[in-house]
Amino acid sequence: MNSIYRSADGERAVKERYQQFLSYWPVPNEQLRVPTTSGETFVIACGQPDAPPLVLLHGAGFNSVSWMGDVATWAHRYRVFAVDIIGHPGLSAPTRPPYESDAYAQWLDEVLKALRPGRFSIVGISLRAI
Repeated sequence: MNSIYRSADGERAVKERYQQFLSYWPVPNEQLRVPTTSGETFVIACGQPDAPPLVLLHGAGFNSVSWMGDVATWAHRYRVFAVDIIGHPGLSAPTRPPYESDAYAQWLDEVLKALRPGRFSIVGISLRAI
């Protein structure tokens, strides 16, 4: 697995900017760190803890900030888990496994086991055509 960043300075700049954007998250939230065998995964949780769970997965080249325009609406009805996918610019592990492998399925299974949402709905944006 290779890192998505070309330099430590570039990685730091992306993460600092992302932290700035997170301060504008439109609803109260918890920022979680979930350990997986593929590295740490960053998750933004919001909405009432006893509401039905909704897992959000952003598209390629993005992070959970891409949900800021919609999350306030969803958080009224759901316990939202906006997950930063590994290998994309965000606060999760910067290593990107091959899309053709089962690594992403294994990673997501580990994240969901840690979050323990029970029965949940999922909304996602395309990572890319394989």
